[in-house]
Amino acid sequence: MTMEFLVATGIGWVTACGVYLLLRGRTFTVVLGLSLLGYAVNVFIFAMGRLWMGAPPILSDAAAAVADPLPQALVLTAIVIGFATTGFVIELALRSRHENGSDHVDGHPERVTVRRTRHPFDGRSLEVFSAVTLQGELKLVLVLPDGTRLRVPATWTDLYGPPAPCPAVLASVAQLRQARVVVNGLLRRAQAAESAAPTSPKEPSNARAVDLPAATTARRGRTGVGDPPTRAATERSRAAGAPDAPDRAGPACFTAAGASR
Repeated sequence: MTMEFLVATGIGWVTACGVYLLLRGRTFTVVLGLSLLGYAVNVFIFAMGRLWMGAPPILSDAAAAVADPLPQALVLTAIVIGFATTGFVIELALRSRHENGSDHVDGHPERVTVRRTRHPFDGRSLEVFSAVTLQGELKLVLVLPDGTRLRVPATWTDLYGPPAPCPAVLASVAQLRQARVVVNGLLRRAQAAESAAPTSPKEPSNARAVDLPAATTARRGRTGVGDPPTRAATERSRAAGAPDAPDRAGPACFTAAGASR
């Protein structure tokens, strides 16, 4: 195993660790990731001038091999600049934590509480891993108790404060307008159906009179209009001097009596 392979493997591992820490959503891990990336770049520049064992970077007649001094000078300058940049980024991270109350890169809190009815983690406080914006909506990546991650909308949590109490309303204005359109359409359809239906003949207002039989009228002691007079009514009319009312067989009897005389 040569020295070049070991150096290349170390550069790769340091770069991978730096990228991983840089993608974390916390300012401290971002600072560490930037530092590791700077160290990996420095070693890479140093290895570009070839790796020599025991070779001085100064030209002399006694030296059999001479190392390139230019990459070493560049690495020393990069180390000094890297220290200054790291101190500046740390100061920015501390200022951000002081103003936002959290070391999250986007200013989000370290933990949020899920405020979603019928959610399996409703009311539980979960750690915020990162945040993404999809289709104009902020979504948080939360770390579950078993170590897995769950992405939920930020409105499902208390990120923007406790949810305001919902007033008891029937529906929103848009829903009421939509209901009005539906009701108006149903009313127009009902009116069209009534105008297209055939008109039914009206029933007579007065019912047909039912004539009681003569026997029932006589039994009750009342005389209907047009009924023949009873015997008691004939005797009362005779006592009052009224002429006898001929019955239905009167003309035939009178003709027979005249013929016999």
